[in-house]
Parts: sequence; C-alpha cells; structure tokens
Amino acid sequence: MHTSPFGAGTFDRNPNALRLTLELSVPPAMLSALQLLDAWVVAHCVEHRAQLFPDWSEEDIAKNYHSFLQYSDKYDSWRMRTTFSTVGLSACRFWNEEKQALKYEEVDTKTAGLRPWVQVSGLWWQGRQYGLTLNIVDLRVEAAEAVAAPS
Repeated sequence: MHTSPFGAGTFDRNPNALRLTLELSVPPAMLSALQLLDAWVVAHCVEHRAQLFPDWSEEDIAKNYHSFLQYSDKYDSWRMRTTFSTVGLSACRFWNEEKQALKYEEVDTKTAGLRPWVQVSGLWWQGRQYGLTLNIVDLRVEAAEAVAAPS
C-alpha cells in the first residue's frame, strides 16, 4: 500500500486543474524494480537515440533524464511521481475496499491508503528534460486507519 505525504495537486495549486500530480511513497520491496525501470528507459533512449534524440550524445541522454523516482533527505524516503485525470475518457476511477465506486471529491489522497493501477503511457519532453509518464487509471482507496495498521 502507498501513501501520499502531500496529496494530489498541481505545482501552482490550481483548484480547477483537471490533471493532477500524486507523489506516492515507495515501499522498500518495490524500489529496486522501479529503479530497473528507470535504468531501462535511459538504455532504451540511448539505443534509439537516432530516432529520439539525434543531436544528443549518450551522456546528454543520461544527464537530461528526469526520473519519476525522487529521494527526500528530509523524510528519508523514496517517492514516485504519478499523474491522473479527474474528468474525460481517461479519468481515474476511484474505488473503496468494498469495490464501490467513489467520486474524486470524496477521496482524501493525503490521509488514505492508496493502491494504484499505473499505466506507463510514454515519454514527456520539456526543454532538454524528458521522463516517463506514469498515469494512474484506477485507485483503490483504503481508510486512513488501515494505513497505520500493520499489514
């Protein structure tokens, strides 16, 4: 199960945003698999650099990759950056433990336990930075009390 120390939102705290970022805690048992995915993305981009980054060296590709994993010294923990949409065809679906649908407005992403179904949808580019896009398509929400309970 994941938690989100900051809850869902946008960098500019736009209350009308339809696409939100959700940083999820990374359980220690999952970290190495996610780091392997990170390494694979860079290796794949190096292998296909003629199509993806024709003017970049292998070093540029590695240097400009922005990982979806972030380590926080302050909290001594790893987080995974994901996104989800609140409306439209690709809107994230929310469920409770009894498999009943929830509306996004009913979910407190900051205090609940979260079990996301994540889709790796592609690469993003912004300036000279690029990274992997991780979209949450379904999110099972567990009561805040379940987060503190041992699993």
